[in-house]
Amino acid sequence: MAAVAAIGVDFGTDTICIGCARKGGVDILDNEVSNRLTPVYIGFGEKVRAIGESGLNEFSRNPENTVNQLKRFLGRSMTEPEVAETEAKLVAFDVSAGSNGEIVATVKLAGEEKKFGTEALMGMMLTKLKEMIGRHAPGVKDIVLCVPGYYTAFQRQAVLDAGLISGINIVQVFNEHAAAALAYGITKPDLTAEARHVMIVDWGQANLSAAVCSFVKGKVEVLSTSFDRSVGGRDLDKIIVDYFCEEFKAKTKIDLRDHPKSLVKLRAQCEKTKKTLSANTLATINMECLYEDFDLNSKMQRDTLEELAAPLFQRIL
Repeated sequence: MAAVAAIGVDFGTDTICIGCARKGGVDILDNEVSNRLTPVYIGFGEKVRAIGESGLNEFSRNPENTVNQLKRFLGRSMTEPEVAETEAKLVAFDVSAGSNGEIVATVKLAGEEKKFGTEALMGMMLTKLKEMIGRHAPGVKDIVLCVPGYYTAFQRQAVLDAGLISGINIVQVFNEHAAAALAYGITKPDLTAEARHVMIVDWGQANLSAAVCSFVKGKVEVLSTSFDRSVGGRDLDKIIVDYFCEEFKAKTKIDLRDHPKSLVKLRAQCEKTKKTLSANTLATINMECLYEDFDLNSKMQRDTLEELAAPLFQRIL
């Protein structure tokens, strides 16, 4: 096994990705089911916690007892309007304020009610990553972890605190747009002393960033950045989910948004629909017994999605 120079972690809203730099290039490490993206889901069951892939499976069975969207809560307070009025309403688990206004998740573990702060939850996720890293690069405990450029000092400190809880040494908390700029520049051998200006746009699951960077041979400089921390792929998912929910409601008088387990199943299928419409003009959706004995058999045109999502696309531009 080649010596490991560095471990980098891309901390996303829905998934986490681990890169391992060795002589000859960078490998993206896979998890226990050979996926290179690990879901950021922590499920609490009758006996044990389920983290990552198993946490995602637990989410489909028991969404109210599974913590997700952790990146949106880490290091923040319930006194923030965005958290209380938006983020807390987008998840199925119970989100409340602790004694100092910090965000606390209330779940049931082994039949008992437990309360966990965001740093403790992030520590659980990083412990899972430590196990993954240990399989590929035994003995390595130092990592660089990427976060959004808009993360505050409190949020960055929360990341470091989670590292201490998990036993991982986070040597640097790195801005995502700067990491993307480095990834671009390191693959361009034709850079010269004359500056090349590039805009790097990252539309994630729940946030958007744009950075204008200047590249010369051996150097990159971030000239300007802009962020919208509350627009992402999940907004496109919601448009598709609402479209089918309204159609289902018109036929059955049942609003799936009032039934968490059915809604989780529909959301998963709508994500596939979104991907299908990226390459095709039509996507079908067929779900048996989506709620009780009612099925959902429908379709969606790409033109329909583009029309419904026009305000979202304009916001991105």
